[in-house]
Amino acid sequence: MRKKTNKKAQIFAVWLVLITIIAFGYALYTFVAISGKLQESIGPPTKLIDAYDKETKLLFYAKESARLAAQDAFNFIAEKKAASGDCVIDGSGYVGWSSNCKPNTTEIEENFLLEFKKSYESYMKDYTEKTSYNITLEKNNINLNAESITLNATEKEYNASFTFEPSFSIDISAFGLDLTDFESIYSATQNCKGRDASKVKNCMTEKVKNWKIDVEFKEPSLLFDLTTKQSFFFDDGFSAIKLKFKIKIEV
Repeated sequence: MRKKTNKKAQIFAVWLVLITIIAFGYALYTFVAISGKLQESIGPPTKLIDAYDKETKLLFYAKESARLAAQDAFNFIAEKKAASGDCVIDGSGYVGWSSNCKPNTTEIEENFLLEFKKSYESYMKDYTEKTSYNITLEKNNINLNAESITLNATEKEYNASFTFEPSFSIDISAFGLDLTDFESIYSATQNCKGRDASKVKNCMTEKVKNWKIDVEFKEPSLLFDLTTKQSFFFDDGFSAIKLKFKIKIEV
């Protein structure tokens, strides 16, 4: 399984600096709009901009952490938890799929959510301006819910504050990931049978939309190597998520 490294953290930090610069300029330009959120007397503009900057950075960091955690969790499923049951992995890393070892979307969703939470916390642990989220999953939608946050901008006799909603959702299907794909892939293998790897590949390609498919016949099984059509940022750069399994040909 791929591991998060300092390289990813450094690049993430650079993105955060860039978005902070953009947010600062935007805050200056939209200062009048900010005043609509004021609950008390208007304070010094610099303090309000600082408070608005905290909101912008928190939401950016939280959303970016969630996006990276989602791809990490999906990659974990593809590598380790795509199928459940009496599963056996051969020396080349192919999991033997069968009626006794096959994908189960309910279990996949449970494992995905657990892995997402661990990965998300690992990204957010060093960020000081954070809040606690209640994380739930509805099909391909990850919901991160939190209570409203009030930020204060005070200095001497000036006092101002505004409240914002930190809750948000991520739809992983927007970047080509679908937790129901694994069951769909298994179902396709049951309809695309035979020893002719080329015909099986063509049949599978018509039925499976989010993955590139390669099939090889190696007695007594068909070997399947699937990669996502979209690439994602991991430690070694941008690469696709991989899924490997085999189906034994029944005589």
